[in-house]
Amino acid sequence: MTIYPRIRWITIDGGDRPSFSRDGSEVVYQVGLDLLIIAAKGGKPHVLVAGSDEFVPSRADWSWSPTTIAFGGAKDKVSTIWLIESDGTNLRQLPNAGGLTHSTYPSWYEDLKSIVVIDSGNPTFHALWRLTVDGSADPVQLTSMDNFCAGRPTAAPGDANAPVAFAGTRGPYNENFNQIWIVNPPSLDAMQLNPEQGRSPNWSPDGKWILYESNRLTGTDGNYQLFIAPAPGPGTPAMEPVPVTDPAIFVQHGEWSRQQDRIVFERGSNGAALGVIEVPQQFRR
Repeated sequence: MTIYPRIRWITIDGGDRPSFSRDGSEVVYQVGLDLLIIAAKGGKPHVLVAGSDEFVPSRADWSWSPTTIAFGGAKDKVSTIWLIESDGTNLRQLPNAGGLTHSTYPSWYEDLKSIVVIDSGNPTFHALWRLTVDGSADPVQLTSMDNFCAGRPTAAPGDANAPVAFAGTRGPYNENFNQIWIVNPPSLDAMQLNPEQGRSPNWSPDGKWILYESNRLTGTDGNYQLFIAPAPGPGTPAMEPVPVTDPAIFVQHGEWSRQQDRIVFERGSNGAALGVIEVPQQFRR
């Protein structure tokens, strides 16, 4: 019988797409139209960005800096990337030199100079793009739109040359048949991490592991659980992905803490909530 890490629930009344602060003390997340911040041990959250019918913030990613957070912001049927400080100051739109209009799911590079995003300007075949934070260069396309649809990305630790993991589908988007893929810029050719179903990857801070969600053990209509797999590269172990959450609980959108000692995620059914587990020792720094 598999013994899974104990879940500590930090919210019980909602929460989507959580992301740890750099020091691991706080979590930014989404509830309805708003972005909120809560202490990683739980407590009373506060509103970071209040959304409205005119402006909808979503899918926040706390950067490798102590304060700066990126998120997708939809306004007038256009979605671009926005930045804000964790104290609610300095809300600003990321320069959009290439004119992308359907960008979301930002993931920071460790050097803080670039962000990788999905853009769904082609409604059938979404692509990944790398954006410079200061707008000094046009966006760089990272995946092909030739019969391939990309989903949530995560940049490996490093600079703009680092590989990117993402959920992807041959043909139009279908979350039931997503796999985890890796692309190594400047090539647009992606390779599968493994051939089984998976989505919403998150690269570990030490670069050795990839966390993702999958229903590979429970079936197409079954619960998602979190798995950890070795990231491709020299010296990585040959091993099967390891489940780290109980399949009896539907969980998704997992993310490592920068200290690599905890994972935060959302419960995706039976009442939304945010949970935290301790990372098993073999996957720590």
